[in-house]
Amino acid sequence: MWSTLVFVENLIFVCFSSSQMVTPTKVLLDVLNDLSADDFKTFKWFLKQKEDLGPFRPIPERRLEDADRTDTVDAMKNLYGTHTVEVTRTVLVQINRNDLLEELPKPIN
Repeated sequence: MWSTLVFVENLIFVCFSSSQMVTPTKVLLDVLNDLSADDFKTFKWFLKQKEDLGPFRPIPERRLEDADRTDTVDAMKNLYGTHTVEVTRTVLVQINRNDLLEELPKPIN
């Protein structure tokens, strides 16, 4: 197993892989693919709730209404930018999927 440092603005993410380059976007997609249909529906619901996202804005419902997993990653990246992983962590905790937190890139400041 080897690790790769991925630079995104002022943050560095450590991504681990045994056979291929892994980007934070790919890891986010993999995490969403690990969610059941019900968990994914709940994940998207939390992305629309202002009070559950702390300082982050909710994604408008119309953007997530028919969104599949790739559309959801794109919507998150477009709105949250370098904070996408942080928002993902927040929502995973909300839906009690702490087991997936270890799969996310870890920022190094």
